[in-house]
Amino acid sequence: MLSTIARIEIPDMGSALNQAEGNVVAQFEVTNHYELPSRGAFVIGHIIQGSVRVGMLAATRLSPPTLTISGMEFLNAVSEHKFWNALIFSEQPNLDFLQRAFPIGCVRPLTYEHAS
Repeated sequence: MLSTIARIEIPDMGSALNQAEGNVVAQFEVTNHYELPSRGAFVIGHIIQGSVRVGMLAATRLSPPTLTISGMEFLNAVSEHKFWNALIFSEQPNLDFLQRAFPIGCVRPLTYEHAS
């Protein structure tokens, strides 16, 4: 069973990555999607590079080309010793959109600015 640990804003530690790879500050690997009726849909996965902050943009495979991160939840299955991050978006996309925009297994760049 998944349980929410906390919602926090993670400080930016990705300035070297930002300088080295244009405006990409972090990368997020998608492992699942979920929707709570009272809270909306979100993308579940792992931060594989950099760090994530509220206000960053996640590149999608659809239009709109980016979604704005409004929060992040930490999820765990304590009995299995497994942990994940869930990205929440200010645009409040539905579950179907997130499944198409962020397929399971994809790695998506997170940025501070819109891609040119």
